[in-house]
Amino acid sequence: MGVTKLTDMICDGARVYASKIQNILERNCYYDYNESQFDVTDRMCITLNNIEHVRMFLSELPQRLNWEAVTSSLSLKHENPMVGERALSTLHRLTQNAHTDVLQMSAKILKCVGEKMCVEVRGRMEEFLVTRPDSVSATDRVISYLTTNLDVLRDRLSDTIYPLMATQIWTLVIDLFDSHLLVGKPPEYYQNQKIHLRALIQFFLDCWPEGTPITQDTPTIQDTPIPRDTPISQDTPIISQDTPTTKDTPIPEDPPITQYTPIPQDTPCAQMLMERLELNSTPTEQLILDYYLHLSGHMATPLDYLGHLALKVAYREETGSVVTVYLNVIQGIDLPGLDSSGLSDPYVVVSVQPEVLLGQTERRTRTVDQTLQPAFNSSFVFPNIPSHLVSRPGVVLLLTVMDKDVVTPDDFAGEVVISLDHVTRLGVNESLDQCPVVMMPLHRPTLDTGGPFQVLEERSPWDKTAKSFTRARRRFIENQPERTDTVKDKLSSFFKFWSK
Repeated sequence: MGVTKLTDMICDGARVYASKIQNILERNCYYDYNESQFDVTDRMCITLNNIEHVRMFLSELPQRLNWEAVTSSLSLKHENPMVGERALSTLHRLTQNAHTDVLQMSAKILKCVGEKMCVEVRGRMEEFLVTRPDSVSATDRVISYLTTNLDVLRDRLSDTIYPLMATQIWTLVIDLFDSHLLVGKPPEYYQNQKIHLRALIQFFLDCWPEGTPITQDTPTIQDTPIPRDTPISQDTPIISQDTPTTKDTPIPEDPPITQYTPIPQDTPCAQMLMERLELNSTPTEQLILDYYLHLSGHMATPLDYLGHLALKVAYREETGSVVTVYLNVIQGIDLPGLDSSGLSDPYVVVSVQPEVLLGQTERRTRTVDQTLQPAFNSSFVFPNIPSHLVSRPGVVLLLTVMDKDVVTPDDFAGEVVISLDHVTRLGVNESLDQCPVVMMPLHRPTLDTGGPFQVLEERSPWDKTAKSFTRARRRFIENQPERTDTVKDKLSSFFKFWSK
């Protein structure tokens, strides 16, 4: 079929043209970096537009070559409608592959333009990231440079290529912002950076391409070429190995000519940077609350079973806007054996956390020697807790199970974290004895990367509260000995407890 051969030749010609432009740019050292300031030129815009005009021409092939009529004629000739459908599918696939290939070549040029611009942007960013972070006008030099170049791009580039260029530059600017952001600074530093980020977002919104459709198929540079269909002989029916063989399979459509991209604040890179700034601008007290809130929300029985604690817990409202928390640690069930004998000498340390809000409240049960089913039967009372803290997310009851050792430091077996807003409130005539027993599984904390704990550690050099908290928590994160007992059915004692 001649139209297939002609379409394939046009698609190859589009690829050759775009590739030739790239080769010329490489020979003229366009992809090399230098120290001088880079500014967008009319010649560069014309080059990008020429490649884009070639790509847009591919979208006109179905009408110019009258694909519908040709494939319908083929179906009549073979007296089989599927022959025409398969031929039409192959024609669409040829142009789709060419669209993608040419767009990839354009994307390489766009990426180079963005990176060259960001060499200059990086130097100007130091003003608000390092030199004058508290100055509202510190982003002026960056915005001035971007304004000059984006004005040229918006005026000179075609409407189909400018959105991709704007997205490329925005992504690189945000990546620079994120990678050069200082670490471990006070919250005020990150509050200022939020102001600078909002200024950049507003600038890009003002020069963002118009239109509301959003697609996520913005091209990226890949190291491997896009696969193409095998050329088809003019003397045989137009059926490739990947061609659908049923009538129900839809014929692929050519890619849209115009591609719009998400507005700046909706791009993943910007959202991640916003979240990072928000986290780092949070006060230390709130970060500790967020850390405990996360722990209390992940108290399901872990796959690596560490046993349970049977306990009763409740609180009573008192006069003077305070409450009293009552706790009875009844028994440990199937606790980890951490001694060489396969047993442990367990005890439980209980406290209301965080200490930065409630002060020192730590208590402990007695130690029960050489057992994995210790009966503690220890009661505790925590009076004078401000009533507003009961409902505050992150205020928790922390129960830490330890194994007593004589020579070496005590081993950490696991912990239970109970949010106070989940604790039962006692009525006027009710007591803890009337409350049901709850079974709480032991957990072992892991190192939190990218969350509140990491930010607290980064603040430790200058923040005593953060340093004290992270040092205490690392004792349990880093001291997690393996279980030495050989209990075959680790839930047997759990069910025996409830059968009593």
